[in-house]
Parts: sequence; structure tokens; C-alpha cells
Amino acid sequence: MNYVHLESFYAVVKYNGFTRAAAHMNKAQSAISAQVALLEKELGVKLYEVVAKKVQPTPSGRRLYESIAPFFEGLIDLQRSIQNPEEGHLAIASSQNNILYRLRAPLQRLRERFPKVRLRLITIDSHQAVEVLRSGDADLAVVRMPVDLPPDIEFIRLPTTPIALIAPLGHPISRKKSVTPAEICAYPLVAYHPEEWLRRHCDRVFQSHGCTPDIVLEARSAEIVKAYVRAGFGLAIVASLDFVVRPDPELHVIPVDRYFGHDLTTALMRRGRFQPPYVRFLLDLLADSPARGGARAESAGRR
Repeated sequence: MNYVHLESFYAVVKYNGFTRAAAHMNKAQSAISAQVALLEKELGVKLYEVVAKKVQPTPSGRRLYESIAPFFEGLIDLQRSIQNPEEGHLAIASSQNNILYRLRAPLQRLRERFPKVRLRLITIDSHQAVEVLRSGDADLAVVRMPVDLPPDIEFIRLPTTPIALIAPLGHPISRKKSVTPAEICAYPLVAYHPEEWLRRHCDRVFQSHGCTPDIVLEARSAEIVKAYVRAGFGLAIVASLDFVVRPDPELHVIPVDRYFGHDLTTALMRRGRFQPPYVRFLLDLLADSPARGGARAESAGRR
């Protein structure tokens, strides 16, 4: 396949049409169209269709785009790294809790080592991670492991944190040092949204113990979950990381990792995309591994 043809197709999908692609590439629109047509002829498949005056990739076009996008997106980072490896921009997508508690110390060390790197933090839910990576809005996503991780995304498992039960002070269950899933189900529960990994994980644990929790409120944010537990809406099952960093005097924390295990958080990135030195440095910090060889990324098929 011809590099110029692939670059033209990448631009058409990236910038949502031939006109914008031509403007970004400083080429005539007719030239872009001709190059994409030659690529379709070479592959023998239709790569895009026009729907409501918008260019949309076909399933074959989407697979091609997802395969070549990391290469073209990484060229800019590669050029910057060659010219000045100490400078650059890094966009990180994560949950509010991760940004507040898990990322703060590693980012402080990153700033000390690479003071000329400019950072951008994007608050997302776990299910949005793949979308922001593919769109190029984020270079790295630190989220709970998505259920369906596509093959163009690779991941690094981060150190786990125990799962805990939180209760408002004075709640009857707060007198216990340990509780079972059945005992938790005896009280109302504030839970994460069903799309969140921790919610699905807890549902499976409750089901395996033959009990169904009375979920009175659902939310995506840990801070919202904690706020409604403080207000007396019910108990909640959360990752204990934020309580280790910043204890909450209004909540009682009971370990339940005997039954619910540990929270699974991962660092996600586009497979095959060039990673500048400062990204590799941060990944090593997040994975809590020596920086001698870099954190090891895994593909979806190796889970």
C-alpha cells in the first residue's frame, strides 16, 4: 500500500471529510479524492460512504483507520522527541478520583524530571477511554479495565487497591470488623453506574453468594457516591485508594477484599503509537516498576 494513499485516507477520517482533510494537508481536494480512490481500487473494498453529507468509514475502512492511526499520530511525537526529547505535551484521561489521588504524586515527579512537558487532564468515565484515545484527545487513559478492550488498544496493569465497604458513622454495620456479602445486602446500597467495572464486579460477587443488594441510588463519581453515603442513603462498595490518601472523618471503612478482592486499574494507550521518553517515565511510575526497561504493555488478546 502506498504511503501517500494511506495518509490521505487517514486525514479524511480524522478530519471528517475531504474538504477539511485537504485543508490540513495543504492539498487540492481532487488530489485527496483520487488517492483514496486508488487505495480502494488496490484493496478491492469500499472504505467510506457519504451519509447525510458526512463521510463515514465502512467497517473495512474503520479497521484500516484504526490500524494506521497510531502510526500517523505518533509521527508528530517522534519528530518532537528527536528534536527535543525533554519537551512535549501529554493529555491524560481518567476519573476524577484517579486524578485527585492516584495521579497527583506521579505527575509531580514527572514535572520534576521533565519540567518543559505540558500536561492536560481530562475527566472521563471508564467506558469513554477507548473513544478519547482513538480520537487523539488523550495520549493515555488511566481507568478501570474495560470489559471489551479492542485489539488496537494496549494496556498496563497498575498496582491494585483493596475494595472496601463504607458506611456513615453510627450505622449498625460500622460496629463490625468484617462483613459478608449477605450482611451487606440487608441494608440499602449506593452503587456505581452499571457500566462501571466495579459495579459489574460487585454484582457478580453478590450473585455468587446468592443475594441481591437493594440499590437505592446509582452514580458514576466516587465523590458523589461518598456524599450520598454521608447523607444516609445507604452503604457503598468502593476502592480504598482515596481513603488511604485522604481519610474521611464522616465515613467508616470496613475491609471486604476477602470477598470482593482488589480494584483493577489499567493504563491504556494506542497500540503501536510512539511513546516519548516522558510517557515511558510516567508509565514506569504508575506501574511501580524500575525504569530500566519500561513498563510492559499488553494487548487485548493476552489478558
